[in-house]
Amino acid sequence: MVRATSRGGAERFCPHTQPFPVTLSPAVHRAGFTDRSAWQWERGRDAEGWTNVSGSGYTYVYTPTTADEGYQLRAYVYYTDSRGNRIKAMTLPSLLVQPGSTDTRFFLHLIPVDVDDLSDHSKQYGFHNLGFRFNDYKLPLTERYIAVRELPAYDIAGIRTGQYVVREDGSYGNSWEAEASFAE
Repeated sequence: MVRATSRGGAERFCPHTQPFPVTLSPAVHRAGFTDRSAWQWERGRDAEGWTNVSGSGYTYVYTPTTADEGYQLRAYVYYTDSRGNRIKAMTLPSLLVQPGSTDTRFFLHLIPVDVDDLSDHSKQYGFHNLGFRFNDYKLPLTERYIAVRELPAYDIAGIRTGQYVVREDGSYGNSWEAEASFAE
């Protein structure tokens, strides 16, 4: 059993900025093990196969590079359990590595229960825009990359969020988005 200690194998990676650490699960540590090999990182996809990645320095942590863009990452390690069995433990694959940085812009739209809670400018759109740059709201010294925004005091019926990008041709768009409704 393994676990990703930072990214959970299920989030967007930003090359050169976000290291991806892994560790054996607490259950394996409690049961005891010996003769653990170094972690081996792989890039690829199940449908196309996997190749080893080298040069990660500390083997339990890997920082994605531009060579990893468009691929998934995973890591495995061999260890000998307390009964003498040689076991291979592997992480789940990450989502695809995509270009980006922690300075990326995000949109955050709050849809109020009562439109009259919005400013006159926001009423025409039907939501309050709390878009932000990640670096402006990130929490320092945390294991995960987390940004926090304070919400207004009015009741919220729904939230729309996602990552806002400027394409190579200069046009604007979203690389991903999600929406949650709180209607009863």
